[in-house]
Amino acid sequence: MRTLEELKDYGSASLLQMAAELLNDRLPEAREAARSIAATLYESFAKEHDKGEIQESWRSYCEANLPALHAQSIVKVTVAQQMMEANSASLLYFSLMISL
Repeated sequence: MRTLEELKDYGSASLLQMAAELLNDRLPEAREAARSIAATLYESFAKEHDKGEIQESWRSYCEANLPALHAQSIVKVTVAQQMMEANSASLLYFSLMISL
């Protein structure tokens, strides 16, 4: 996983803009690539910020680098993905507990 500084050197704002544009693409593969790019950027961003302020800082970062509608889309995608991952982890833990 790359750090936020490495991504900034590469152009994290450009990657974020590209992900936002790909979210509106007709091809499902392009939208999936957009979600993957956004998730990678979010994970790197989260490592650099306090746990309690990640969501608001991420939203501010997206709003600073994207038009409002695109920022909202990226935030929505990354939050949804984080929720899915958290639910998957909870379900795995629950199924492991049942099998014991």
